[in-house]
Amino acid sequence: MLRIKRVPTVLSNYQKEEVEEGGGGAAGGGCGRNCMRDCCLPGAKLPLYAFRKSDKVESSDKKEPPFAFLESLLLGEWEDRVERGLFRYDVTACETKVDMNFSVIPGDYGFVAQLNEGRHLKKRPTEFRVDKVLQPFDGSKFNFTKVGQEEILFQFESSEDGEVKFYPNAPIDVERSPSVVAINAYYLAVSLPIEKAPTRKITDFNGGVTISELVKYPVRGLVFEGGCSLEDLSNAVSDSCICLQDNNIPYNVLISDSGKRVFLLPQCYAEKQALGEVSSELLDTQVNPAVWEISGHMVLKRKEDYNGASEENAWRLLAEVSLSEERFQEVLAIIFEAISCENGSLPDEDEHKDLEDVDPLNDGSHQPAIVAGKQECLVQH
Repeated sequence: MLRIKRVPTVLSNYQKEEVEEGGGGAAGGGCGRNCMRDCCLPGAKLPLYAFRKSDKVESSDKKEPPFAFLESLLLGEWEDRVERGLFRYDVTACETKVDMNFSVIPGDYGFVAQLNEGRHLKKRPTEFRVDKVLQPFDGSKFNFTKVGQEEILFQFESSEDGEVKFYPNAPIDVERSPSVVAINAYYLAVSLPIEKAPTRKITDFNGGVTISELVKYPVRGLVFEGGCSLEDLSNAVSDSCICLQDNNIPYNVLISDSGKRVFLLPQCYAEKQALGEVSSELLDTQVNPAVWEISGHMVLKRKEDYNGASEENAWRLLAEVSLSEERFQEVLAIIFEAISCENGSLPDEDEHKDLEDVDPLNDGSHQPAIVAGKQECLVQH
């Protein structure tokens, strides 16, 4: 059984206390922490944003839909939690705090470097297996149902009548309370390096979904886009993910461009780390590459690594995450067999750009943008 010592992010203001106290709580009548479990949810309310449902996949060259109200809601609720002191450290104080900086690394791809010593120091040690993708759920350990309700910004769901609406105080549906599955949102006004990387089409899937592979990028991966509907696109991605987890292959997923592009990134860093195949120099950085690092946002934990950040160093770290070409082709074969592609062969070379002619910086066919605009929203009291 492979195990590595890992220090995970502190996810809740109650996480550290729960470990120290053994996770105990009041028997009946709630646990006293105003959490998101059945013990505290009855009668609880949170803001609710009901979005307009759409099953269409718009082409990436069309203008992004405006999200002015949702943007204001998200940022407003975020700032409210900052003012209430719910953050363990200030991630925005880049100009005044020594331990938090942000810059774009010079180079063709523009990797983002962030020094976050605070994040590293605010963690607690734990152990977990790294040789199994799917592991039994242990409700005694921390999960997102144990966060305080004050840490939740708002609820969101599909509008029943197709119109965007906002309810300042909506009851929390106990049956649909948060699960332990974590979906991280990243709000940055620049494109990630992985979004600017060139791709090469591999095949078309049922429903018009195009599957491509990343080229000229340190981590090998797949890109799903298109489709006659969002369901077609999501089915292709989810079937591929299920295939990977059934075959015990770790992976990360990045949903980009308002859901129009999905990056599926098989990786092997934890396995290499457990087997002692990662250099001590990289291990000393204490960086455990996850989806943000793989996408090009390098969260660094030591000042010397931040000061010496370069595209070469970022590339070298991410290369350790990537599957070898041989293993990647084996994984592709497993995926394509599982999802029954219409055509699993590589396209003819003359049908696509020659890889040497692809400029990852100036090829702007997939450049998601944050567009300001006005969106009408009915507020229900």
